[in-house]
Amino acid sequence: MARQQKRLTNDQWETLQGLLLELQSGDRAVIDSHIKQYWLWKRKFSQRPNPTVTNKILNKLKGHLHQFLEDLGEADEDVTLALINPSLTSISPQGNDSPWVWQPTARRLPLDALDNMQEQIKRYIDWIEKAGNQLGTKKTGPDTGDVEWLVSALDGLIYIRSGKHITRSTKRGSILPFVKEVFKIADPGVGPGAIDGAIKSYIGKNRTKWASKSPVKTSR
Repeated sequence: MARQQKRLTNDQWETLQGLLLELQSGDRAVIDSHIKQYWLWKRKFSQRPNPTVTNKILNKLKGHLHQFLEDLGEADEDVTLALINPSLTSISPQGNDSPWVWQPTARRLPLDALDNMQEQIKRYIDWIEKAGNQLGTKKTGPDTGDVEWLVSALDGLIYIRSGKHITRSTKRGSILPFVKEVFKIADPGVGPGAIDGAIKSYIGKNRTKWASKSPVKTSR
């Protein structure tokens, strides 16, 4: 993980002022605060499980449970009863034709218990499948929620100062270089693809809301 920078240097601040001319002197502290909050988000996201690794473990566990169910289905009654209650005497001599048979009174309780065990295992398998589906396969970390949070914070500042929302445009006068420069200062490990993806996601979530808002009176 990259090292957190505490505050903007004078050179960094001058660079940002050149990229967003509407910035005011007090905005330097605002950007410092945003970077600090970004790192709090980054640490939070870094503690989340890696979905690829976690799903691999879940699938392995699910496979073991499926195999256990299959083995139970193939087990004969002696093995089944021994598994459920090893201390229970389940068989006794019953004549020459059938020397070893189950005692009816000793049989029902362990088999009911086995049915319950099998149903519980099936519920565990279903639980694991749902957990895997909710977890998904999307990577978490520096190219997801924490990056989008900083995009959102910078958009708030940009909108107050310029009356414009953040865009992915690279045309002359674009705000994008300012955003990329802040990320370069805050966390050089975040690449352009991650930034673009976060901006795209943020715009998609807010486009309708922006369209319904009245133009803001810029603060200069």
